[in-house]
Amino acid sequence: MERVALWGIGSPVVAEVEESCARRGWHIVAACRNHPGAVWTCPAIPLLDAERMAGSPPAPVLVPLFSPANRQRAWKQADAAGAEAAPALTDPTAILPRVMEIGIWSYVNAGAMIGAAACLGRFVFVSQTASIGHHCELADFASVGPGAVVLPGIRIGAGVAVPAGAVVRRDIPAAVVGTPESTA
Repeated sequence: MERVALWGIGSPVVAEVEESCARRGWHIVAACRNHPGAVWTCPAIPLLDAERMAGSPPAPVLVPLFSPANRQRAWKQADAAGAEAAPALTDPTAILPRVMEIGIWSYVNAGAMIGAAACLGRFVFVSQTASIGHHCELADFASVGPGAVVLPGIRIGAGVAVPAGAVVRRDIPAAVVGTPESTA
């Protein structure tokens, strides 16, 4: 059984990550509240603030946040605290190819479909029921919203957030955030 800690728990997608961990048989040993605000974890998971996790996080860390900027900020905090990277988390209900690359700290949610020879960078977030075509590349910190479709061979740049339900028909360069023109 893999043991992991969550770093950054101010997003409702935390519940999805918890469910994926449970289906995968991973045990969440702690959750880090890295800023004031709402907490979206199960009450049974021990809650720690960033200062208490500093220097000795209790397990490798996952960053369960959808927004690329928030995920990057939380990762920098976790890294500064000495956190070890958790392996990529893929929900057992996701459809994955035999051949693909997936970077550390990445997450593929329930019901997502990833095409053959896809390459997902570090800290990539693929939401539930999203479809990533074959030979696609999602650069570091890219996010794909629920039900979005990325057609085969497309490159999504670093830090791009593809909104829910979008259909991406052409490459999106790094640092462009919002609805791709190709969804019209």
